[in-house]
Amino acid sequence: MSLKYRAVQFLRSITARISPQGRSAVEDILSPELSVLFFRMQIADQAHSLRVLHELLERGEQDADLLAAALLHDVGKIQCKLTPFERAAIVLANHVSPELVIRLGKGPARGLLRAFSTAIQHPAWGAAMVEANGGTPRLCALIRFHQEPAAGVEESELQSLLVRLQQADNRH
Repeated sequence: MSLKYRAVQFLRSITARISPQGRSAVEDILSPELSVLFFRMQIADQAHSLRVLHELLERGEQDADLLAAALLHDVGKIQCKLTPFERAAIVLANHVSPELVIRLGKGPARGLLRAFSTAIQHPAWGAAMVEANGGTPRLCALIRFHQEPAAGVEESELQSLLVRLQQADNRH
């Protein structure tokens, strides 16, 4: 993704708001327990997730787990809330050396490395949180693998859903 796109994304993150319609969409799709998790996310992550959801809905998607994954794929980030500047640093570091981000992100989420850890580990954290709050195994798998190559997922139906989630996520 271009740095221009990322600059727009940064501006969106610091001006994000959730409309009553967005709030209603979340409550229509997610169980009360999962809605609580969604609303614990930072507003920028909520707005991003709603944009992903709206794209999937505009494409006619109806799979309940896919729509829930659109809303919850970044929920693991509530474990380590990052500032917009930490997020920007991760984006820039990923642009320069994705391998370095992966290497630095495998450790504990503390100190200067917490942004890297959050970027790399939030899918696993989120899947565990969703599972603990009643998410289906398929929903948890979509969250857990949303940053992984879909080709690595063995089940073809899950792979297809993952590709659609990733396409929408990458555009927003």
